[in-house]
Amino acid sequence: MFLEDRIDVTFMSGVNVYLDFNKTIELLEKILCEVMTDKDLLANRMALFANIVSDEYIDSDIFSRVKKYIPFESHCSNGLNEWSNRCNTIKTIVINGEDEPLNAVTEVSVAQTNGNAKKCFLCVIDVNTVFERSAYRFNVDALKSFVFSSIEIAKEYWVEFERFGAYE
Repeated sequence: MFLEDRIDVTFMSGVNVYLDFNKTIELLEKILCEVMTDKDLLANRMALFANIVSDEYIDSDIFSRVKKYIPFESHCSNGLNEWSNRCNTIKTIVINGEDEPLNAVTEVSVAQTNGNAKKCFLCVIDVNTVFERSAYRFNVDALKSFVFSSIEIAKEYWVEFERFGAYE
């Protein structure tokens, strides 16, 4: 889907992929600040989106790891083909001296790694300003505040996911 008033940046990290998250964010922030300043732009929504992949698992190991999170034991008596868990919470940060509610979304699912039959966990982190507040109000200073706060939220989730997804 293409939305003309939107810039999306997706971060991927995981098996055989190295990403210097901090350097990438710093570079993107500089680019966006330059564009926003040069064109005197305001934004109505902001988001940070990241995909993280865990270590690879053998099928039986990965599904036995998540079985305790399934509320209906009988539902998975024949084994699992898929599993996912999605959570959305509202967090509040301060942007331009005002409280700004954010959706802080995590979705963890079982995925298959590229090119082979091994399974892994995929964690999608999506930190975004809420849809209901759609006025064009975010300037360059707001972008910097959002980037700082959303990175802290994403890093917190990232650390938790790394513990959850580590192959034991």
